[in-house]
Amino acid sequence: MFTNKIIILLFSLSLCLGGFTNQLQAEEGIQFFKGNWKEALKEAKNKKKPIFVDAYAVWCGPCKYMDQYIFTDSEVAAYFNETFINYKLDVDEEVEISEGFGIEAMPTYLFVDAEGKVFYRKTSAMEADVFLKLAKSAMQMPSLRAKYEKGERSKEFIVEYLTAMGENGDKETKTIADEYFKSLKEVALLEPQNFELMVMYPRKYDSREFKYYMKNIDKFMEQYPNKAELIAFNSIDLLYQEAIETQSEEKMNELSMLLTQLPNVIEDDKASQMSSMAYMSFYETTQEWDKYAPNAVQYFEKYGRDEFESFLRAAFNFYNFVEKPEDLTKMLTWLEESVVSEENYANLYLNAALLKKLDRKKEALELAKKSLAVAQLEEVNAEIIQQLITELEE
Repeated sequence: MFTNKIIILLFSLSLCLGGFTNQLQAEEGIQFFKGNWKEALKEAKNKKKPIFVDAYAVWCGPCKYMDQYIFTDSEVAAYFNETFINYKLDVDEEVEISEGFGIEAMPTYLFVDAEGKVFYRKTSAMEADVFLKLAKSAMQMPSLRAKYEKGERSKEFIVEYLTAMGENGDKETKTIADEYFKSLKEVALLEPQNFELMVMYPRKYDSREFKYYMKNIDKFMEQYPNKAELIAFNSIDLLYQEAIETQSEEKMNELSMLLTQLPNVIEDDKASQMSSMAYMSFYETTQEWDKYAPNAVQYFEKYGRDEFESFLRAAFNFYNFVEKPEDLTKMLTWLEESVVSEENYANLYLNAALLKKLDRKKEALELAKKSLAVAQLEEVNAEIIQQLITELEE
């Protein structure tokens, strides 16, 4: 699959410019601890405060957004500086700590007790008011968990507990959610608090709750016009993850069928496009390149190549894993059109790489050198371009 350098080069174009440091924010922003992780834990024990961890990567655009606009918000900063020991975690530098916390996406926010145990987490960028609300919700978790462990099981408390847990839910929490849904009459799923829980805890497409949603989708759309579709999309995502985990084409076929059964949520042409993209992604993940290539060709022929990053990703897959000359030639034709339309170092590089694979080395070298010149002009990492040039000059 992709190396970090390739991802940075091809899919984070402008984000490679400049650096992203561990320096403190401006005086009015969140003040981050200067020491290492062990020292941060010691500081948390001494001051009897939890730790807020901002897990970021140097190439992460949303991380930069949060750093520049949200962490500097006066209300956010005041609360975080008063409540937490704040720690920045560079996931590419502090790999062992990052892996220990199971961080898979950036930015990830961890709320950690003084013993180093995570009691709340959240991913993705957000606006200041949402971020502040998130932190305050996180601070409720230890007391809510303590109540649950002491045996509190009232329906009102379970709703409060599940709502607070959200994406922090583990297997036990999901089991609690499943039991709660079983206790409800179907019509109660339309009630606001239960609808929100269905969004938080996706229901399998063959579950009682999702079948009720499908039968009454008009009512859900009418009552929750801006969010009802999330029930469907979350179930689709759940089915896709199951297909990936089991590497099951049968599950993918079920997903494709499900997409066609949601006309009130997804238009037919959009459903077809989503299905095609899902198959392409599935075969990429399972590394079935003989099935991936024709699916990719069909997708880009039918739906175009306007999603530039997806197109470049596919082009790189073709360079690395596809062998049929007719498929490679098709991708090369599209790359050439891309260069004519908007020349940049990424599509120039991939154009050169495919020419090399098709044994057209003279043309490949010319384009690789052009790609290098553009990359150097933009001051981005050009290591893999230089490597290609070296290979072509041998």
